[in-house]
Amino acid sequence: MEPKVYSGLEEFRRDYDATTERADIRVGGQLISISASVRVGKPLVVVLHGRKSENVRLPYLLGENIVKGIDCSRLSISDPSLWMNSDLSLSWFAGNYMMQNYQEIQADLVEIVAEACDASGILFLGGSGGGFAGIEAAGRITNSRALVWNPQTSIDKYYRRFVDEYKNICWPSGMDYGKRNVTDLIENYGKCGSQADRVYILQNASDEFHLENHMRPLESATKADSRFKYFVGSWGDGHVPPPKDVISKTISLALSRRDDELMKTITSL
Repeated sequence: MEPKVYSGLEEFRRDYDATTERADIRVGGQLISISASVRVGKPLVVVLHGRKSENVRLPYLLGENIVKGIDCSRLSISDPSLWMNSDLSLSWFAGNYMMQNYQEIQADLVEIVAEACDASGILFLGGSGGGFAGIEAAGRITNSRALVWNPQTSIDKYYRRFVDEYKNICWPSGMDYGKRNVTDLIENYGKCGSQADRVYILQNASDEFHLENHMRPLESATKADSRFKYFVGSWGDGHVPPPKDVISKTISLALSRRDDELMKTITSL
């Protein structure tokens, strides 16, 4: 399907309607590619991808199968930084030197789509690098929610190869990549808190790197905040997502804020 092309965020704000399934928005000389499936008046699930494998062709738009059978709208976003270099595989939806305030732009984009489909709520969904992006994005939009698994919570604490790759391509010549965008969720929470209504974090117990270096520090920083819910389960070896049927079930539970059932689902794995 050929995307509808918008010349900027203001044109997108003015002209976007809920019947548009694919769109490209030109911002800062780059393309933000989205796909959407709308059910007017239902919650909007925003799907943010993680690391791109070598066989993925851009734009990287996930989520159609994940929300299949769930009574919701879906918005999938491809991280525009990935267009900058074919070697780049992960950029956390954290912007680049051409879109230094990308996270702010993305929040506006999501709210435009949510308004167009009269969404009853917003849920950000993602794993690993997409989990980082989901927590960050939910923190910007009042009463939104995030459901993430095995997320990074600080870009600089991820594996150095991927961090250096992102910085060298997207923030050349030593530019301060954290000046206008959030790169550390713990630090940002300490400064700004979060506007999210709920943040559900699912962590695989055998993924020790993310458990100890990413989940635990955020858990400690938010221990007095009942909106942050942490669930540690066992669903495979290492850094793997929960089974698709579990993700589907937890989406439904997160949308309806059935926290106790969500905990039972994860801890029973």
